[in-house]
Amino acid sequence: MTLKNDFYEVVAADKDAAPPYFRIRLNPSHHIFQAHFPGEPVTPGVCLIQTGLELAEDFLGRKLRLHLLKNVKFLSVVSPLQTPEFVFRITKVAVTEDSDGVALQLTADDGDTPLLKMSMVCLAI
Repeated sequence: MTLKNDFYEVVAADKDAAPPYFRIRLNPSHHIFQAHFPGEPVTPGVCLIQTGLELAEDFLGRKLRLHLLKNVKFLSVVSPLQTPEFVFRITKVAVTEDSDGVALQLTADDGDTPLLKMSMVCLAI
């Protein structure tokens, strides 16, 4: 399931920046927020992980399958009402030792507040 252009949209990106980044805007009227949680919407962690994966695919220009989620730290609640826009940064990209995958590190922040840090290993599909 792709979340891009439904759950969120990319409003700015610089793939050549160091580190590359994507500014995204959440869709506060998306049906996920009606269930999670009514009146006090919170972005589900799995949606943040999927968004990071989709942005990594965009950056690398190829489809990826999440193989291993090594570390995820949700540092702040992400509400589409209080934090409708924030930035994902791809802080590390490395080919895995067996050359079958790519190891990635991503962070997200709203400029002042760190929201998320995660490390994952993905396989090209």
